[in-house]
Amino acid sequence: MIQRVQITTGTRLHFGPLAVGAAQGRSFGGVGLMVDGPGWEVIVERAADDEVRGSENLLELIGRTRRSSPVAVPPCRVTVVRAAPRHRGLGSGTQLALAVARGLTMLAGETDLSVTELARRTERAWRSAIGTHGFAYGGFLVDAGTITASTPAELQRHGATSNRVGSLACRLPFPAAWRFVLVAPPEESGLSGAAEKEAFGALPSMRTETTGLLCQIALTELLPAVQEEHFVGFCDALDAFGRFVGAYFRPVQGDVFANPRMAQLAAELRTGGIRGIAQTSWGPTIAICRANEAAALRLQADLAGRAGWADCETHVVRALNSGARVVVES
Repeated sequence: MIQRVQITTGTRLHFGPLAVGAAQGRSFGGVGLMVDGPGWEVIVERAADDEVRGSENLLELIGRTRRSSPVAVPPCRVTVVRAAPRHRGLGSGTQLALAVARGLTMLAGETDLSVTELARRTERAWRSAIGTHGFAYGGFLVDAGTITASTPAELQRHGATSNRVGSLACRLPFPAAWRFVLVAPPEESGLSGAAEKEAFGALPSMRTETTGLLCQIALTELLPAVQEEHFVGFCDALDAFGRFVGAYFRPVQGDVFANPRMAQLAAELRTGGIRGIAQTSWGPTIAICRANEAAALRLQADLAGRAGWADCETHVVRALNSGARVVVES
């Protein structure tokens, strides 16, 4: 009988969706990458009663997983040893939910559940499955999105399921030498929850031409550059992808970048010759690709020494090319 499960996972960068509000075909989807930090370390272990340590919504996650489980989930203690920042565009809520659900279901004897089932039970991945598939596999990911269908019959005809977790179209290992410098202004948050839902409701459907351009960039530029480890090509493609995505979201986030300070920083960096800059999800975090760790650390030090950016939070991260690490004790 499993007594204790320790789960360690990173966070995800989401460079943008491929379609929004499509009348037919697939909607949402997107392109993203799992990175090694700032991530989560969670311990789930048997206990006399439910007990939580380290995060305000752990009891809610326990309850949601227990209600959706076909087998009894025993009382447990959930401890967050290391936490990722919330609402910063890093998908930390999904990683926490999946980590807790993985631990709980393993204590309950369900040791081989798919990540899509974990997402269904925790009510994640309705719009983006990058973080869900990233939890399972890591790497550079293309999410094909979900079938656009209004009735269960339509879903069945397309071979889809009602949990509507986007299909994984492609997963590649990301070059080990490349790094991202993550930069975010202090005490700023991206959209989430009801505000995120309202923002999507205010947006028109993405034009098919835009979806076509984004798919073309993903298929013919981003994926080959990752596979061939072509750093300059990847940076140019990431810039182009971000411009099209940001232009679509401009009506609800104000500009191509949601945070004016991050927009200013991106402009200054590009003037200095740095490319490969993208907002992750709703921001405010931006991710700046660098060819190696030395270049990333130089940029981080440069920002820390400049009056305009010294107060920003920065992290140098590498790709996480494997799924969440799960250690079991019986």
